[in-house]
Amino acid sequence: MANKRGPNYRCVKYSGKSWHLNQHGYYYNGNLKIGLHKYIWEEAYGPVPVGYVIHHKDEDKLNNDLDNLECLTDREHRDLHGKSPITRYKMGSGMRGNYHSNAARSKMSRAALGRKRSKESVEASGKGHYKAILCLETGEAYDSATTASKLLGISRDSLYGALGGRQKSAGGYHWAYVPQETA
Repeated sequence: MANKRGPNYRCVKYSGKSWHLNQHGYYYNGNLKIGLHKYIWEEAYGPVPVGYVIHHKDEDKLNNDLDNLECLTDREHRDLHGKSPITRYKMGSGMRGNYHSNAARSKMSRAALGRKRSKESVEASGKGHYKAILCLETGEAYDSATTASKLLGISRDSLYGALGGRQKSAGGYHWAYVPQETA
């Protein structure tokens, strides 16, 4: 079966197909582009609905027995792992990342009410920190890479790659930052 740890547990056979352990600790078939746990679930119950994930009840990613799998909403799954003793242990007492319970978020929100912001802070937030960019072929300027991305349908990351010199072009065009005027 696909869940037994043996000397060759990095690759297993299931349903006549090879499943390899990926960098996230799941058995995965690159040809099918699917994890073994999801494949087993869909074989038994049909497609996983949109917005749902397949969860390992015992949190052992190598245990893909059908009775160890359950279908949860994304939210249920996040809540479950945020509160799981195993996850808390892995994350440490500092709860690395940006996880906050709803109660903590509510407290932070109430604490921020009525807080005064400095005049400089208010003015700076209105200006933003965006840099204008220029399409070298068309000569058209955009107030930010995000704006150009939305208007032209070009990936923002691709634009930043071209602007930073990591790639030659984005969307078939060459890009540069508009020189800042000094006041």
